[in-house]
Amino acid sequence: MILSGAATALLLIQGCRESPESLGVPGSPPLAALDVPQPDIVLVLVQHLREDGLPDSAAVRFFQGLKRTGGVRYSAAYAHSPSPTVSFGSLLTGHYPSAIPLCDVGNRLGDRQFAQERPWCAQLPPERHQLPAVLALYGYETALFSRGQRDAGMLATGFEYHDDNPDAATDWADLREQISGWWTQAQGPRFATVVVSDLDVRRRPGLLAPAGIRDAGDLRYILPLEWGEDDPLAPLRAPLYEAYSAEAGRIGSQLALLLDGLPGSPLVVVTSTVGMSLGERTGLGNHPLGFFSQDYVVDRCVHVPLWLSPEGESALRSDPVELVDIFPTLTRWAQATPPHGLPGDDLSDADQDGLAFAEYGPMLAVRGGRLLLTFHRPMPDASASDPWITDVLRSTSPAAQRGHPGSDYALHDVVADPFQARQLIDREPDTATILHQSLLDWRTGPDAPPEGRLSPEQIWELRMNPAFGYW
Repeated sequence: MILSGAATALLLIQGCRESPESLGVPGSPPLAALDVPQPDIVLVLVQHLREDGLPDSAAVRFFQGLKRTGGVRYSAAYAHSPSPTVSFGSLLTGHYPSAIPLCDVGNRLGDRQFAQERPWCAQLPPERHQLPAVLALYGYETALFSRGQRDAGMLATGFEYHDDNPDAATDWADLREQISGWWTQAQGPRFATVVVSDLDVRRRPGLLAPAGIRDAGDLRYILPLEWGEDDPLAPLRAPLYEAYSAEAGRIGSQLALLLDGLPGSPLVVVTSTVGMSLGERTGLGNHPLGFFSQDYVVDRCVHVPLWLSPEGESALRSDPVELVDIFPTLTRWAQATPPHGLPGDDLSDADQDGLAFAEYGPMLAVRGGRLLLTFHRPMPDASASDPWITDVLRSTSPAAQRGHPGSDYALHDVVADPFQARQLIDREPDTATILHQSLLDWRTGPDAPPEGRLSPEQIWELRMNPAFGYW
């Protein structure tokens, strides 16, 4: 259902929606008292587009296709999980995944029956207010247009309107028509979120064909510990990456047509909630990585592009930022007040802490400056929401495990070494210690996994259910 602006205002007056105060918002000015009109806002998520720092990278070709001048591009933006659904839930609520908390037992989040049976871990809880619901309180009409991410609509219940197509190959003409129709009917201001999954090469045979790959499943379980120069799959990487990059450029061009067709001058955010590993085997030491790895916290799976449309002069910023920063940024654009307790920073704030965090299963990571510290305690079916992870983090340290071949920690300069081939933890022990403390502060701070939120029975269920990973 699409509500008109007048109907939205009427609902607010009649109290049929929550008030800003009920969201922990201290109050808001009447819409008529705003100094300037509220802008239309478009949030674009190009799933599986990674920021890998290569000179002719897929991200570079995407932005060349997008043909946008000005704005701010962030070269060190991080999603909070290598699962697109995990990070999407995090972005919508403005909280880290394990703090929501959510879990994807057996990768079954898209299973409606599973979600209904386990609302404690497979749904966004009502107290974690979603970004579109907050903007709706300030007069926005909200819509989600998802292509290829089959569980997006089930998770994102805060939108007033949802148009979904599970096909990973976007029908761009249809998408433009659907958005244009909603945009015309909405009496604004408008908040539209567009999710496309055309870069999920595992579901796109046309992108696999140039590398001679018939089915992504053929490569999924090839997990050699050490191949080095003798890696027989190495010849597949270059043609696969070229097909991936060319598709990224095409997606950029199609999004340019979509954005150019919207009336007015909406403010735009373009990012991804997940990257992609394309045959690279480095990042976790001797732990095996599959050819299409996405169940591991390695830089290429969580390091994503981020671009904000012009608010001033164009800029390229290299300090680490996080996707939880999008929530407070967009509420400022909308002249809205965000709920209390969000961990993210408005991206216009010069006093950001310069840290970015990611998590998945028994893996945690923090980026500070050029360096990424990874914590990985191999344990089948572990959950980042499990308090056990924090206990292990508290009882270990990079310094205590220095020089140990089975260390839980790894440190990489992901600017000079984006694929994490060269371990630096023995050369930078002091930096590793500082970043370890940042991980511990995160896991025990205001947006930590909530103590007592999960019952002992629920934690046991997390540990006993087989899965490729949790969030």
